[in-house]
Amino acid sequence: MVVVGAGPAGLWLASCLVSCGLAVRCIAPAPGARWINNLGLWLDELDEVGLGDLVTEVWPDARFVSRHGAVLPLGRTYARLDRVGLQERLLSTPGLTVQDGLVEGVAHDEAGSAVRLADGSVVRAALVMDASGAASRLVAREAGAAPGWQAAWGVLAHVEGGWPTRAMDLMDWTPAVDDEACLQVPSFLYTMPLADGRVFLEETSLVRSPAVPFDELRRRLEARLASRGVRVLAVDEVERCLIPMGGPLPSRGQRTVAFGAAAAMIHPATGYQVGVALRAGRRVATAVAEALRAGARGSSLALVAEEAVWSREQRRARELYRFGMDLVAGFGLERTSDFFETFFRGGGGDWRVYLAGDAPVAAVRGVMLRFFGRAPWSIRLQLASAGVRGAGRLGRAYV
Repeated sequence: MVVVGAGPAGLWLASCLVSCGLAVRCIAPAPGARWINNLGLWLDELDEVGLGDLVTEVWPDARFVSRHGAVLPLGRTYARLDRVGLQERLLSTPGLTVQDGLVEGVAHDEAGSAVRLADGSVVRAALVMDASGAASRLVAREAGAAPGWQAAWGVLAHVEGGWPTRAMDLMDWTPAVDDEACLQVPSFLYTMPLADGRVFLEETSLVRSPAVPFDELRRRLEARLASRGVRVLAVDEVERCLIPMGGPLPSRGQRTVAFGAAAAMIHPATGYQVGVALRAGRRVATAVAEALRAGARGSSLALVAEEAVWSREQRRARELYRFGMDLVAGFGLERTSDFFETFFRGGGGDWRVYLAGDAPVAAVRGVMLRFFGRAPWSIRLQLASAGVRGAGRLGRAYV
């Protein structure tokens, strides 16, 4: 087995495949280069895959803050993943071969696949899985709309007097700047106060096309902090995120099987991927190992892996997620804040299902219908209008 890419998704998949008894080679340029982005997710998602010990910080009750400043506790523990610890653990997986190299192409035959590297060497494998990121050129994609973009500008900072609260704000929709740009194309503050006195602050725009520029997000963050009387003393890290959301899925029937961002596994409505990839890694590895032991090779093996990554059921559910993405993409600040306040006030059961990103289509449909039933009339009308425009997509998901 060859896994291309050594980011969180690629190394996790490789580790899962090894745990199923397979010989795996993970190939990437500079595979030991440190991961730089902060990774936050729900603690129960980490516990589910046995990584609950790999956190640097936990917040027992993450919060939502509306545009008016109303605070809604979410009743769920959020965690900052220990990215260094996870990377080191995965790189040292017993039995995993990690190779520094740039994959230039993959050729396939009846027996398996040949991975061609930039240095001229070739690695044979029963199956190649591409986890090299959203910009990968190793897999073809279905026809469809180009992705939208979620953009974020963040800093890990020391602030004068310390951050005023230890609470973690998943979304703070209080206006960053009182101007037309902020009202029409809103952004929210994502806040992780750390025990050592530092705080991670990130100004985030939901999906837009084109993306909100980093300079604009930086302006908003600086203005937001200034309006609160917060003075930044030093910045340890700067984070720039540009996340493709809702783009075309990999075409079906390929011999190179995509995973992670290369497989467009990023949640179309939230930009999250880590939790989905962690759960999918074990599912995919188990399916591939069982198929190999049953004698599957070549196209039949790739088909098993492809179905494990993106089943028909999950493809249908994704149409619903994309509907939600397209809806929110057109909202200004007022409607966006009201939308998410209604969403989170609906009960943890519903929003947990929706944010998971890999729930069955019936469960996602149920969440959306219940949301419609309790939403303000202004949002209901918007949903109804969007439903008419997106009738084809909704039909594919429902039928």
